[in-house]
Amino acid sequence: QASAAFRELLAVVVVLFNYVNFGTEEHQAAATPFCGVDVQSLLGLRETKASHGEFPGFNMLHFVLRQLIRQSPELRHRHLCDELASLPRAAQVNLGRMFEDLQELRSDRDFVRSERRETTGVLEEPEQGEFEALPPPAQRGNLLSRLLGKGVELASFAKAWVQGSEVLGMPYHPDVGCSGFEAAP
Repeated sequence: QASAAFRELLAVVVVLFNYVNFGTEEHQAAATPFCGVDVQSLLGLRETKASHGEFPGFNMLHFVLRQLIRQSPELRHRHLCDELASLPRAAQVNLGRMFEDLQELRSDRDFVRSERRETTGVLEEPEQGEFEALPPPAQRGNLLSRLLGKGVELASFAKAWVQGSEVLGMPYHPDVGCSGFEAAP
């Protein structure tokens, strides 16, 4: 999550995905202003083969990496390997099995609660939820500003990259004249 190279890689994928699925900027403006990429599309990068690639088996993932290195010459093979070292382990995670395990744990938890209730007669306090509670409202506003800033940054980058006037890692937002939203002091 903290890898700058991975975020830049995803930015290139978003631009490519939007271009392939929604066409040029003129066509895209008519349909939708900006679209994202789903996990299934990310997983399909390796399966999308080129008919005339640089080498046998050349696929969309190779193309995306080549574009990333072209846009960011400071990124080299060793740097990418260091930053993305955890990806092979993450790729081996079976999400389907993980969801099944999670469902089984929830079922076991519910069973233990019902057994406890029947044996002791004690009713448990209702939970806020299985996930973290929301931060205080002041922090939520800060989070929203940061998320909005990242969204504008990515959209601006995608537009400039398609025009050929953007270099990865140096976003600029002509509409707002800054490189992101900063939280108010």
